Amino acid sequence: MNFKCLLVTFLLYSCSNKMSPDIEQSISNDLVMNTATLALEGDINVIPNDGKTLFLCFSKSEPVTSFIVTDLNGNIIHAREVIRGQIRWQDAESLLVTDSPGVIEDPTSKVEPSSRIIFLKSEKI
Repeated sequence: MNFKCLLVTFLLYSCSNKMSPDIEQSISNDLVMNTATLALEGDINVIPNDGKTLFLCFSKSEPVTSFIVTDLNGNIIHAREVIRGQIRWQDAESLLVTDSPGVIEDPTSKVEPSSRIIFLKSEKI
């Protein structure tokens, strides 16, 4: 009788523990990809920040790159488009965005792209 009680207690305890980190990461990846697929078109690239708490998701359709930033639950924190530009993580909570908006009428003219940092900590859509 004691053995059965101990076995039932062990089974209940092991079933009540939270999911393994691998399973949680897999669910988080699915949530991020589902959000990115709904918000963006084309081939989607996903780059996590250093802490893997935010995800930069983008798709290129020349000359425009559309991007969103999501949290672990797939909530969109920031969304924007960049013309003839690039997006990358500046640090764990900010992006460096470089783009060249407008029309270049003279292809021989030297047009400098503009760069700006987007701080995500204070943003939420």
